Amino acid sequence: IGNNKTWLDRASQVILRMAAANGAAKVIVGQGGILSTPAASNLIRENKTDGGFILSASHNPGGIDEDFGIKYNIANGGPAPESVTAKIFENTKGISGYKTLETPDIDLSAIGETEVGTMTVEVVDPVTEYAALMEELFDFDAIRALLAACPNLPDLGSGRGSLGKLLALGTAAVASIALILFVLIPFMADRGTD
Repeated sequence: IGNNKTWLDRASQVILRMAAANGAAKVIVGQGGILSTPAASNLIRENKTDGGFILSASHNPGGIDEDFGIKYNIANGGPAPESVTAKIFENTKGISGYKTLETPDIDLSAIGETEVGTMTVEVVDPVTEYAALMEELFDFDAIRALLAACPNLPDLGSGRGSLGKLLALGTAAVASIALILFVLIPFMADRGTD
């Protein structure tokens, strides 16, 4: 297919149609088809799904230029072990065709649910639930206090200065900025920036 950042929308549409045609009950997709791997793992666990497919140029490279890959994370949110991927690979050797559903493109820009055949497609904010998880794991108030108490800490590249500003704004701002960065990825890929 090509670079996953460039072809994300097309690949997402094909995958959703194939899932619907093959009896999937529900698929959760990040808005615009975008989710970071940790955010996808969190959604898999939080929603108690059977697993999830993650489109990634850095895993299991495929395509003509080996710049488009798919990985499968199992129900615990982690990568599928070799025993699972070996079975998947063996099953691919017997594929002689595939099912797909003829349907207009699914709107992945709007958060909410859509029916595709008998399957529900739920489009979610790509960072909200993950930001909530980060708040459970890290004490952002303590990090803010540390930065305030140590004004002479060096600016760690784009880290401390930017981090301090983001922490001062709060998690909602961090989530919004992360979303902006995720959304820019397809546009940067078109310009040859990785």
